[in-house]
Amino acid sequence: MANFLKMSANYFCKTCPQKNCVIKLCSEDDMQEVSDKKETSIYRKGQVIFSEGSTVFGIYIIHNGKVKVYNTGFNLKQQILRFSVDGDLLGHRGFGAKKYSIGAIAIEDSVICFIDNPLYYRIIKRNTEMLFHIMAFYASELRAAEARMKNLSQMSVREKVAESLQIMSAIFGKKEKERIVLDTPLTRQEMAEIGGMRPEQFIKELNIFIADKVVGFSDKNIIINKPHVLTELLSIYNQQ
Repeated sequence: MANFLKMSANYFCKTCPQKNCVIKLCSEDDMQEVSDKKETSIYRKGQVIFSEGSTVFGIYIIHNGKVKVYNTGFNLKQQILRFSVDGDLLGHRGFGAKKYSIGAIAIEDSVICFIDNPLYYRIIKRNTEMLFHIMAFYASELRAAEARMKNLSQMSVREKVAESLQIMSAIFGKKEKERIVLDTPLTRQEMAEIGGMRPEQFIKELNIFIADKVVGFSDKNIIINKPHVLTELLSIYNQQ
């Protein structure tokens, strides 16, 4: 179970420092209603926020933290669909459905707000700017998902590993001169799941990148010494 938090100024929508939260597009009255009725909880690393097949009761918004969104194939093989960070919506694909087709797990301690369906439906009907933003978000996410599905079907294992490293760079990376340091909590299994690979495939190709000095290690961190090599390797897919 998540731990409910006592409300502080940072968790009231009007004074929340999270500027890209969709609730910021509501009227002041609706923003206040959300503040009064939402549930704000802390999920510890590895804790399930919602699981595949569970009942849809509302939507979640990440106040701060990182979450992996995944689904499971018929062979029980898990694939990470995306990572969600501060201000992102979670569970929005359950809109209008009874059950979630995907799951979400905190990959670091995360503070997450929950808004139940009746309240969520009321505020999007009353706030056209918020509704337009959500529609644009859905369309953008759908285009990205379609493009990635197409790309993964054509990528070699080497290209999938390169793409996985780029995705991790965007979420966990810190640029230091010409290299990128990845301080990531992900296991090798989870890294492989980003590209729909088996762990042994990921590790074998990662070792080749290490031998070529494209990638290295420092303590527990992955170091991408030559980010441009990954960019060049994936250039054909980035043009689509």
